[in-house]
Amino acid sequence: MNQNYEVSDTPLLIAIEIQREYTTKGRPYYMEEIDESLENCSKILSHARDKNWTVAHVRHEQPGNLFGQAHAATQFVKGFEPLPREYLFTKGNFSCYSNPGFEKFMETSRPEQVYLIGYSSPMSCLSTIVEGYHRGHELTFVTDASLARATPNAEEKTAHMHATHIISGYANLVETSKVLGDVSRGFTPYQDMSVAEARHAV
Repeated sequence: MNQNYEVSDTPLLIAIEIQREYTTKGRPYYMEEIDESLENCSKILSHARDKNWTVAHVRHEQPGNLFGQAHAATQFVKGFEPLPREYLFTKGNFSCYSNPGFEKFMETSRPEQVYLIGYSSPMSCLSTIVEGYHRGHELTFVTDASLARATPNAEEKTAHMHATHIISGYANLVETSKVLGDVSRGFTPYQDMSVAEARHAV
């Protein structure tokens, strides 16, 4: 994998935890309604590769059976494996910044546009976005290219909606169609101004 951290003059796509733990029936983090968001992840990844964007993949690993290094469910979902020219970071905590290499990569590359896709919205996505916000990194979360596990009080899409509302305080929000350039479909208006505008408003 690419490990040369340079200032980026292209948009950056960060694909977080697109791993089989979320797609394998019977696993604790399996999501029944993941297909739509996974298809959007695929569209965005293909778009990023076609446009020669910088792409970084983040994989979660931890001791034990869940996300265990040797478990098949820890592997990337088929079709989402990193290409040799792309970046790969492995983390053991929620935030992607818990990997020192990722932290250095973000501080060095400083891309103007950063898009986040992947799983899950109330855990690794939210943690990464909040930490990025406090580091002065303006991030954009693609709302329909992510999902959340169901909770005792909320189904998957409802839990994701709640997480997205929280994320809106720390990141810009767009939908897949907006990223792909289909402006006719617009995006979900979770917020009235960008995070950068909000910073200057307070």
